Amino acid sequence: AIMHGLSPNDSGIGDVPALIVATDGGHMSAVRYLLENGAKPDLRAKDGRTALSVAAQSGRADIVTALLDAGANPNLIAENNDAPLMIAVRAHRTNVVLVLVAHHADLEDTDITGRTALDFAEEHHFDDIVTVLRNASGN
Repeated sequence: AIMHGLSPNDSGIGDVPALIVATDGGHMSAVRYLLENGAKPDLRAKDGRTALSVAAQSGRADIVTALLDAGANPNLIAENNDAPLMIAVRAHRTNVVLVLVAHHADLEDTDITGRTALDFAEEHHFDDIVTVLRNASGN
């Protein structure tokens, strides 16, 4: 698409940016290509999704890393008013939680019920994530 004069930030069917489509499909090579050609990592779909929120949900730590390295905001609120860290915790994606924590995700951010990612992990007995989050916060 870029070769035909379109921007890497253009949206396709359903007004979903190409970067989100590539992320949703797990196409790391396409994600890299789009980022290298100027795709904005924090673009949103109409439903509020970002490439980072999609990658966090799916557990694609490699894509999460690529997006963060390209300047994606680790604390950008996405769909359902959740930040990527909460999305990753809800999906029990420990590998993504590790990457987000290393890139300074806000450990004190809360969901619409006032729970932090640590609160949610403790409530659901996600002991591996609890350990990661406690170590990151120094508790």
